[in-house]
Amino acid sequence: MALAACGGQSTPELPAVDLNRDLLTTSLDVDLSAQEVSARIDFAPASSRNLSLRIGDLEILGVSDGQQALDYRVEDADGDLRTPARRLDIATGAGTEVVIRYRYHAHTQFDGWSQAGYTFLWPYYCENLFPCKPSPADGLRFDLLLRNVPTGLTAIYPEHLAGDAPSYQLAWTVADYRWLDLGTTPSGTLIRAAYLNGQELAAIAGTKYLRDEFSWYERTLGPYPWGTQAASVEVDWGPDAYGGMEHHPYWHVPAQDYADPTTHAHEAAHGWFGDGVRIACWEDFVLSEGTASYLAAAAIGAVEGAAREASVWTGYRDQLAAQTRRADHPARPSGCNPDFDVLTIYDVIPYYRGALFFASVEHSIGRQRLLAALRDFAAARQGRAATTQELLDLIRTTTGHDPAAEAQHYLYGLGAID
Repeated sequence: MALAACGGQSTPELPAVDLNRDLLTTSLDVDLSAQEVSARIDFAPASSRNLSLRIGDLEILGVSDGQQALDYRVEDADGDLRTPARRLDIATGAGTEVVIRYRYHAHTQFDGWSQAGYTFLWPYYCENLFPCKPSPADGLRFDLLLRNVPTGLTAIYPEHLAGDAPSYQLAWTVADYRWLDLGTTPSGTLIRAAYLNGQELAAIAGTKYLRDEFSWYERTLGPYPWGTQAASVEVDWGPDAYGGMEHHPYWHVPAQDYADPTTHAHEAAHGWFGDGVRIACWEDFVLSEGTASYLAAAAIGAVEGAAREASVWTGYRDQLAAQTRRADHPARPSGCNPDFDVLTIYDVIPYYRGALFFASVEHSIGRQRLLAALRDFAAARQGRAATTQELLDLIRTTTGHDPAAEAQHYLYGLGAID
């Protein structure tokens, strides 16, 4: 085995960099006490002999095909410093499996594993936790095992993600948790909440309607793609955190927002859009967040009533107006550039311009016809990457209404929203 960094050590002749091989499954066996992992990565056969993966600041301890050592090279890669800066090239021969042993390190900027006990990988930071391809279009299945959980604490994580998931969907959190059972949906999905010790009242308030809203999603959008159990999990992201993260089936919500039912409804909707249907490129961020924001408002209306839904829409409009006064940009930027930085549009515009786009289409064709189109899209694209334009095309073909004018105004345009 040979290892070289940029400093000029001799290396074996390895094939050229190839970040295009299709990853099928990543299985992680994690020792929490040592911060060491054995990752088994299965990939599709291809003509290329090389497998290249982003590895952030991971410390590689060894690479094999499961039986014998493989040559590999760790080197710097050009690119934005906000993205992981290293790449692992492995000479894989004809095999379809590599085993990589490595050590991961603590991060403090929501870009990997935190010593507070949680992981945060969105958007590009999977490579600070496991060797990966961070493109949102790439989907793969996951197995996860956490060993040596500290005594007295609970580890919450999916042992298996059976469907193709974006790389940022996988997560774990370890803390002093309590469970609140919210009931089983008519489709048989057990809905729970995991809250931090002392936060029971916030958990009760925030998840009061979650089971019924989740049931509405299943009736409206089809079967839940991520198993027979789902939970909203409280995490301590620090005093300035807000929102949530779509780590289905155990999505994360920070302590500051755990008592807010709208946040829970929004994150639950990502089981179908954002995770179930992943985005084809970062410019399609609105397809995840705008759709989830619209669905959350509709679910709240169905469960809590029209007045409560109206208050959600008022909140969307108020936050959008405040943001566009500060800085405006399209909800869906043009193109599909692999170097596009989604953090340049990471504000409320994709969320609430996107939601208002759907509200405008709903005004034209009715809620039930629009929801039927979204159900068709979720069924057709589940486990696949999709574009905003594909959704627009499906709305046009299934409803007879061309949403191009609404898309131009809400998704691609600038300025005030009427």
